[in-house]
Amino acid sequence: MEFGLGGMIGKVLWNLTLTFGISAIIIMNFHFLWVIFWNWLILVIVIIYFNWVSKRKFMDWKDGIRLTVMLTAFLIVNFALA
Repeated sequence: MEFGLGGMIGKVLWNLTLTFGISAIIIMNFHFLWVIFWNWLILVIVIIYFNWVSKRKFMDWKDGIRLTVMLTAFLIVNFALA
């Protein structure tokens, strides 16, 4: 379980740093957008949640519902603000 969570967090960090790094090199500036703020906020909440779940050492159906709600919030934010 730790290997899977560590790999998932590592993949997210790798993708974000690589994506933003290459984008910054190409366009040289970023404009503040609310959708980016909300995406980062949701990402931080998901990382904190997975850290909490990994300390509990198990997941149940309630965790599945919470994760589905977080995914739904992410999709709503991106469709509404993008």
